[in-house]
Amino acid sequence: MKRRGRLWAAVGIAAFVALAACSGDDPKAGPAGLDAGADARGTSRADGGERPDPSPDDDDDDLVEHPCTGKVVINELQPGGDGGAEFVELFNPTDCAISIGDWKLMYRSAADTAGVGALYSFGTYDAIRARSFMLLANDKFVGKIDATLRGGIGNAGGQVGLVNDENKVVDALGYGVVPDGGAPTAGMYTEGNAAPAPGAGESLGRKKDGEDGDDNAADFIVFEKHSAGVSNE
Repeated sequence: MKRRGRLWAAVGIAAFVALAACSGDDPKAGPAGLDAGADARGTSRADGGERPDPSPDDDDDDLVEHPCTGKVVINELQPGGDGGAEFVELFNPTDCAISIGDWKLMYRSAADTAGVGALYSFGTYDAIRARSFMLLANDKFVGKIDATLRGGIGNAGGQVGLVNDENKVVDALGYGVVPDGGAPTAGMYTEGNAAPAPGAGESLGRKKDGEDGDDNAADFIVFEKHSAGVSNE
């Protein structure tokens, strides 16, 4: 009888130990239902460590993409450089590349006798990289260029317009003597008042790269030496 009593006591102790282990009373045991290394949200890392909680300073605004604003502008022009060199410089002042596919660089003479013609027609996949220049010049220009102009620019005055693939004027520069009066196309490539015409060897450039106040006379000044392909400042 004593041996049987000891046996039942041993069985009882074993059952108690097993019950305690299953009840989660052990402070070292993890939460029920989660694998080792998992946190209270059910996420885990391969190394078994806990994934840190997101910082309370995290802001969803960091995930928002801010669209670029601005446009390609005519940044500098030289109608009568050394040896007959001529160029038109475009500038993309934004933080994004801008497609200029199928756009045109148009010209209208001071007297309007030659009408309106394209100085250059851009290809379908042409683009200007963010904060970059594009230089178009004639074959008399000495230096690296991006494209060759297909027409001349008057020294005394004229108008140059950048027109997009929907035939809308993106930017315009009128300088020197420009047509005015009753013609429907008068001033079509001039913003506000015309800028002064540069002299021989000089260029006409924006006071500040890419800054466009929609008035050519206020936005452009004459430079004694050009800065084709680089900043005017």
